[in-house]
Amino acid sequence: MNSPSAVVTDQPLDSLMRAPLYLAPETPLRSALAMMSRRRATAVVTVSDGRPCGLFTERDAVHLCLESDVAEHLLGEACSHRPLVAETGIGLIEGYRRMLAADERHLLLVDADGILQGVVEEKDLVGHFGIEHFAHLDSVSRLMTCNVVTLRPFSTMRQAARALGRHGIGSVVVEDDARPVGIVTLTDLTRTLAEHDELDDVRLDQAMSRDLVTVDVEESVFTAAQRMRQADLRHIVVTCEGRTAGVLTEHDVLKTMESRHADVLRQIISEQAREIEAQRRQLHERDLLDQLLSRNQGLGLVLCGSDGVVAYVNRPAYALLGADSTVDRRLDSLLSAIAPVHRRALLDLAAAPPPVEQSLRVVRGGMDIGVRAIGIEHAPFAGVDRALLLILNDESLARHTAEILEFNHQTVQDIPHMVLWIDTEGLVVHANNAVHEALGFSPGELLGRPVTTLAPHCEGTRLDERLMAVRDKRSQYFQCEVCTRSGEVVPVEVFGSHLALHGKDFFCGFIRDLTEQQVVERALRDSQNQLLAVLQVSPDFIVVKDGDNRWQVANQAGLEMIGLAGFDYVDRTDRELARHCAPAYAECIDRLARSCEQAWHENRPLRALHTLPHPDGGTRYLDMIEAPMAGDADEHRALVVIGRDVTERVRAEQERDLSVERLRAAVAAMDDLMLVLDDGHRVVDHYPREGESLRLHASGALLGLPISQLLPANVVAMYRDACTRLAGTGRAQGFDYVLVDGRGGEHWFGARLTAQSPEGTCPPGFTLLIRDISERKQAEAHIQELNESLEERVAARTSEMRAAMSELESFSYSISHDLRTPLRAIEGFGRLLEIEYGDALDDTAGDYLSRIRHAAQRMANLIDDLLDLARVSRKSPQKQTVDLSQLATEIVSDLRDRHPERAVTVTVADGLAARADPTLMRVVLENLLGNAWKFTERCRPQANIEVGSAREDGHDWFYVRDNGAGFDMAYADRLFKPFQRLHSQTEFEGTGIGLATIHRIVSRHGGKVVAEGAPGRGACFRFSLGD
Repeated sequence: MNSPSAVVTDQPLDSLMRAPLYLAPETPLRSALAMMSRRRATAVVTVSDGRPCGLFTERDAVHLCLESDVAEHLLGEACSHRPLVAETGIGLIEGYRRMLAADERHLLLVDADGILQGVVEEKDLVGHFGIEHFAHLDSVSRLMTCNVVTLRPFSTMRQAARALGRHGIGSVVVEDDARPVGIVTLTDLTRTLAEHDELDDVRLDQAMSRDLVTVDVEESVFTAAQRMRQADLRHIVVTCEGRTAGVLTEHDVLKTMESRHADVLRQIISEQAREIEAQRRQLHERDLLDQLLSRNQGLGLVLCGSDGVVAYVNRPAYALLGADSTVDRRLDSLLSAIAPVHRRALLDLAAAPPPVEQSLRVVRGGMDIGVRAIGIEHAPFAGVDRALLLILNDESLARHTAEILEFNHQTVQDIPHMVLWIDTEGLVVHANNAVHEALGFSPGELLGRPVTTLAPHCEGTRLDERLMAVRDKRSQYFQCEVCTRSGEVVPVEVFGSHLALHGKDFFCGFIRDLTEQQVVERALRDSQNQLLAVLQVSPDFIVVKDGDNRWQVANQAGLEMIGLAGFDYVDRTDRELARHCAPAYAECIDRLARSCEQAWHENRPLRALHTLPHPDGGTRYLDMIEAPMAGDADEHRALVVIGRDVTERVRAEQERDLSVERLRAAVAAMDDLMLVLDDGHRVVDHYPREGESLRLHASGALLGLPISQLLPANVVAMYRDACTRLAGTGRAQGFDYVLVDGRGGEHWFGARLTAQSPEGTCPPGFTLLIRDISERKQAEAHIQELNESLEERVAARTSEMRAAMSELESFSYSISHDLRTPLRAIEGFGRLLEIEYGDALDDTAGDYLSRIRHAAQRMANLIDDLLDLARVSRKSPQKQTVDLSQLATEIVSDLRDRHPERAVTVTVADGLAARADPTLMRVVLENLLGNAWKFTERCRPQANIEVGSAREDGHDWFYVRDNGAGFDMAYADRLFKPFQRLHSQTEFEGTGIGLATIHRIVSRHGGKVVAEGAPGRGACFRFSLGD
């Protein structure tokens, strides 16, 4: 796969530019939405004099439709979005960088005068970069959004808009039976807003994309991007075993490019880290070299920077220069004993170290000292960029040179680090024992062989070339791989240096095997990753700070507790984080900061209970430990903060303490006498401390008294009997007894004995609760007297009821016979008058006659209804299983026979049955269906009546629903009262007795009846029949 730099060339962004959808600010917003829908545009630009002045996106449409009516706005009023603008000619990579930095999906391109030329969208970048960039990803699970918002197909677009706005997302997955069946995007919402006035009237299954495109969670991003391009999609649903697992968007795919650049930055940072490590290695090698050279007792070594500060000087140098080791560590102080002219020459060399080695002689007293001055570049161990190395020797010691060289050679030969010398031809001229032992060569086998044989697979610059490069740099540090004699590859780090000897150049490499170090580093990384993984899944609050009190590690649970979820906390102090939190959380972080400062100050772990706002509106309690870690010099290294959520425990303790206080208050306020007895039946405590009950039982102190001295002998016997029953059953036992006061008055007490379980710190014993029940005894005596007279009163009441029933029957007979006779006479003579003299009557007289006859008929109907109501009130229901479906069907058939001209659609549910009186149930259904039939007479175009049932609150509710005239619910309380009508006689006939009869019947069955309706929208009467 090509690298990003090889594929994404920096060409002008104009090549991706497309013609924008732009409109005037005064364009109605609904027209703009319709245009966006037709053009399949994700945004519209408002322009003024050719210059862009606003941008309205699909996401803006979401927020606007939730706040107000779309039809009320013009496009310019709705454009609160400031567009991202750049001049034409901008490079593709720079434009891409700006869009990522601003988190924008659109970039407007303008000319030098600010005139709009075109627009580049996010999907244009995805198309240009090509899906081949993403084929390296294993699966879509690395990029997808897992927290998916789902809705049911029958949900409305208004609900979808709320979800899109609340979560700031671009799509909602439509699920049925926990499986995805569609997806609703911002584009679908824009189209719906353009076509419909009310989002509540549009269901998701009407607006969602019909052909759902999905990708499995194990498939590659290449596959997902390919499907999105083929279907021209910006969102694709990710599934796992047929169920929704996430959503992948083109924005998620585009962000991978950003991560690629991040990888490059990480490489750069890693290189910088390696350079820093190289400097540390150089210091280490310098120390080794110092140890090596300091063993030569004849040569004096002085290393100083260009600023004249001496970084190193050995003892022979002090002796040769005649200086004391306590003198100031500056070169001019060190050279104070030599001739001034020579001192000046050396100081000049130190100020400007020579690029090539120089030799000179200096004189101190009568001693002739040879000096070799060597300039060293890039000397971080000396604290400066350039340094000067002075090698001093007493010319009188020249005879010892051979011995010294031999000693040095032997020293290098025996050190544990590999040391390798090559000449300018890249041939090995020296290899110490460590080279032969580590790489498996026999002594002398490598001499004269090219050094490249040790690194045949070295990429880029060859090993000999890298070593020779130190001729200009004085020293060089790098890592590479070398091969053993058997071909095994060994990772090493090399410190290269240059040496000029007898006019020839030699190059040395100090080599260290990194095999064990890499194993340790890999194990350390794995351990760190495992530790971080454990921290992230921990439900505790965990934070690790560095020595400067800046956050370095924090787990997700802890960030959520303090309102910082998703916030970049790394390298920030508590004060900085507090400024980005809600005020309630900021105060908590400030308290945590003060606690951490105290832990640093005392240099010991501190433990305290901290409080935070809880999501349920209460307080969250954290048992927090701040543990500082110091270095060898007591400097601040790190501080670990761990907080365990103990909210439930604290709340339980608070509730326990509150319960104890309530119990104490209740016991202290009660009138009962509570005796706490030990297992020897002696009083160890009692409540209350004083009171009437207490004085009746004892005149002095109760503590320590046995129960036998507290109660009379007959009561003690009751107490012992209760103890026996308590031991046998384990349940509380009670008994009543009476005490006589000094005035001869009787006081009754009820005693309740319970055992104290010997659990925890509670010792075994008994609790005796004594209550004054004198008033209860008096009440019982009074009740007994009332019971004795109850039968007499019941008999008298029964006689009165029988007389009333007799009178009711007599009244019913009178209505049935006495009132019907004159009504029949009125009806009969009125009919004869109409037949025999109808032609002789004028219109007014005929109308009067007709009203008389109808009034007589209504009176007869009213008498019948009153008789039915009386019979219903008197009749006791004979319950049996009644088939309500069959009853309703028969009644409807009768209604159709009586009114053949009516075309009414009646639906009767099957299997409607109840335990009830069949005759009374027929009356109920006849009234309900008769009313529904009557009040749907004027329905247009079709009258509908429905009979069914529903289960509610553990009861079966039967209903009769129609689409007739309906009624105003404000008058619903009048419906079930006799003679109460909500419609005039001219609108619908009736007596106002039917619903009152239904109410009586349902009440007799132990049930309820309710009515619901609205004028012009029909009515629904529901009733239940009790258990």
